[in-house]
Amino acid sequence: MIDILLLSLAGCVIGLFTGMIPGLHTNTLAVLIIPIYSYFGISPLGASVMISSIMASHIFSSFIPAALLGAPDEDTALSVLPAHKLLMSGRGLEAIFLMVAGASLALLLSVPILFLSMKAFGSFYELTRPFVHYVLIAIVSLMVLGEGTKEKIFYAALVFLMSGLLGLFVLDARVLAPQDALLPVLSGLFGVSTLLTSLEKKAAIPRQKHSAPGINGKEMMKFALVGTLGGLMVGLMPGIGASQAVALTQQAFAISSAESFLVMLGSVNAADSLFSMSALYTVGNPRSGASVAVERLMGEIGINELTIIVGSILLSSGVAAFLSLKISKRALGFMQKINYSMVSRFVIVFISFMVFSFSGLTGLLVLSTATSIGILCERFGVKRMHCMGCLLLPTILFFSGNVSNVMSLFGL
Repeated sequence: MIDILLLSLAGCVIGLFTGMIPGLHTNTLAVLIIPIYSYFGISPLGASVMISSIMASHIFSSFIPAALLGAPDEDTALSVLPAHKLLMSGRGLEAIFLMVAGASLALLLSVPILFLSMKAFGSFYELTRPFVHYVLIAIVSLMVLGEGTKEKIFYAALVFLMSGLLGLFVLDARVLAPQDALLPVLSGLFGVSTLLTSLEKKAAIPRQKHSAPGINGKEMMKFALVGTLGGLMVGLMPGIGASQAVALTQQAFAISSAESFLVMLGSVNAADSLFSMSALYTVGNPRSGASVAVERLMGEIGINELTIIVGSILLSSGVAAFLSLKISKRALGFMQKINYSMVSRFVIVFISFMVFSFSGLTGLLVLSTATSIGILCERFGVKRMHCMGCLLLPTILFFSGNVSNVMSLFGL
C-alpha cells in the first residue's frame, strides 16, 4: 500500500501544477500516462490511483486562475464572474476559500451517499437517458425567462443560440480536434471577455481583506449539499458534465448570491468527479476523461479497487485543499504588487498563445468569436450563464437525435 500512497501524493502534486496552468487539462496527462506507466514498474491500479489523484487536486488548484486571472477551464467557467466580483471588492481569497470549502464538504458528503445508494445508480442511469433533452430544454427555458423583461429575454435567447451554434460547430462539426475544442470556446466566452471588460473599465485590484466569509457555516453546508446532489445526478445522467450541472443546479435552486454560488460550484465539481469515476463500477460506463483512462487501464473494477480509488481521491483532495489556499495567498500578494492591467494583458496573450499552440489560426478565430459573444452579455446586461449554450445546445440536439438535421441546414 505504500506505493499506492506515494503514487496518490505524486498525482496530487501533478494535479496542483496542471490546475494552475490554463489549457493544461488532466485528460492530456491521462493520455500520456497510459502508454508509459508499465515502463516505471507501476501497476494498472497504481496508474489509476495517480490519474484519479491528478483529477482531484486539479479541481482545487484550478480555482486559483479562475478567481484571480479570469482564466477558466471547463469545470470553472461559470465561476469567473462571481469570483471576479469578489476579487474586485477586496475578497479574492474569500472567493477561492468558498470554492475550496464547497469542494471539500462535497467530498465528505459524497462518500456515504455513494456507498449507500450505489445499487440504485444503474436503474437511474437507464431511466434518465431518454429524457435528458427534455430536462435540459425545461431548465434552459427557465434560465432565459428568468431575465424578466421582454428585451432581456430576447437578448438572453440570442446569446444562448449564438454560443450554442458556436459549440455545435466546434464540437460536432469537428472544426477543432475534440481534445482542443473547449479551451478557445470557454476561454473566450468567460475568460478573455471578462478581462477585456476589466481593461476597458481600467480596473485595479483593491486592497484585499482578510475577513470572515460572507456566508455562515449553516448556509455553506446547505449549498454544499445542494451541489453534492447536483453532482450526483449529473455524474450519472448521460451527456451532462460539471459545467452543465452548475448551470442546472443554479437555476433549479434559484442561487443568486456570489458566495452561495461559489460554494455550490466547488461542491458540484468535486461531487461530479467522484460520482463520474464511481460510474465505472455502478453502471459500467466511464463519465469523465479520467474515468475513461482508468477503464482502459483496469477494464472492469470491483468494490475493492473502487474503495482504493475513492480513498486516493480523498487523500489528494485534502492535501490539495490546504496547498491551494496557501498558494492563493501568495499569488494574490504578488498580484497586488504589480499592475493589474498588465496582468490582464499577459493572461490574454498567454491564453491566445496556448490556443494557437494547440489549434492554430482556427483556434484563434474560435477564441475571437467566443470573446465577442461573451462581451455581448455585458453589453446586453444579461447573465453570462447563457453562454453555457455552447455545451447545452449540442447536448440537447444529441439526445433528441437532431444533430445531423441541424448540421445539414448549414451544409455540414
